[in-house]
Amino acid sequence: MEGLLGIGRSGKIYASDSRYLNDSTDSAYVFDFLENHIAQRISGGTDHDQKYYKKLSSALKTLRMSEVFVASFSEDGDSLSQWRAYSPAGLGFSIGFDANSLITAQVPDPKTGKPNSVTSSLRRVTYLKDGATSPEELLSDGKSAGVALASLTPRADSIDPSGATAALLAVTAPTFKHDAFKDEHEWRLVLLNTLGQMSAKERERRSFYGESPGPMPGKQFRAGKSML
Repeated sequence: MEGLLGIGRSGKIYASDSRYLNDSTDSAYVFDFLENHIAQRISGGTDHDQKYYKKLSSALKTLRMSEVFVASFSEDGDSLSQWRAYSPAGLGFSIGFDANSLITAQVPDPKTGKPNSVTSSLRRVTYLKDGATSPEELLSDGKSAGVALASLTPRADSIDPSGATAALLAVTAPTFKHDAFKDEHEWRLVLLNTLGQMSAKERERRSFYGESPGPMPGKQFRAGKSML
């Protein structure tokens, strides 16, 4: 009931740091899913591919804890498993949202209320099933996107696309979950800080090295079950 009142009174929703979700393995699952397949490509690929995937593996280990925030929704408004999981003692509410109203790309400062521009997207969660979902497609799509992103950054000729691929995978990681959760029919609003708030020099440096954009503006803390 407190959650319903909070949303109604403020007109806002909270997004949580994906590193501190209830399931600690949630945001890193796609990396574990791909790990063995990246190792296979390192051992069995051409010299060029081996170099790329070695760098990708190293970059993923560095970027897997990127500061990405998510808010979760379900396209099923009346699911027994959801009532059981998220409504203590059977007390809860199912409320609907207009999808377009969620993608405002604005995070308010908790003290001043001033809006900060961020990067946001609303994505349907992809459920990965061991042995059924093709990791080859994920790796190929990620490589293509990384190459395209690297080509758009300053000094593109000297940039290895593995860093850009890792950065893209780190941002989209919260939208992949194990197939065991497929009954949740989940969508996630994904938020991360935008490079636009930085100086041109800092934007170029972060883009060049494939680094995450930086801390989310307006971040607050709350008491969790086992940590802040």
